[in-house]
Amino acid sequence: MSAISNLYVGVLEKPSWTEYEEEESSIFEANYLVPILWFTLFSEENLSFYIDPDGESEDPDDNRNPMLIRRKDECIKALDERTAFILKISSGCKPCIEKLRLRLVEIDGNYVSLDMSESYHMEPEAFILDVKNILRLFDEGSPKHVDSLLQMACVKDYDLEKNDYIPDEQYGYEYHAIGCST
Repeated sequence: MSAISNLYVGVLEKPSWTEYEEEESSIFEANYLVPILWFTLFSEENLSFYIDPDGESEDPDDNRNPMLIRRKDECIKALDERTAFILKISSGCKPCIEKLRLRLVEIDGNYVSLDMSESYHMEPEAFILDVKNILRLFDEGSPKHVDSLLQMACVKDYDLEKNDYIPDEQYGYEYHAIGCST
């Protein structure tokens, strides 16, 4: 079983992965984690749920999926405003921040959405609590919830002297930060 997360850019304010349109595209993906920088694009107010009409269960609650969605210009602004804070907790992230920002600026679309549905169904209650804590981390600019962020990005080690995470050999530094381009 995989747990793929995707960061999409699309033209409509809806979860783009539910009704794929030619104007929508996945710009990054990650397997078994949600990369650190994806969360910098959103605030807690951007968290909502949708019912997947193609869900496998008869119970609509079992087909409920979390999504983060926000206007692309607001995502770019949030990334810019949060860069100094990100670099305090992940000092080596600057090239990844620049890569994410450039990709967002260059790609057509009005909305950025984050599909976390496959990861969510592994442990729904704990997952949503972690997502809310991570969004609060960036909304408040306080390192209080950095453990949730590192856990969501599957980072197991952190170097306090360098103020940076130690990447898992399987993934590498950039994968924990932004995933891989699609």
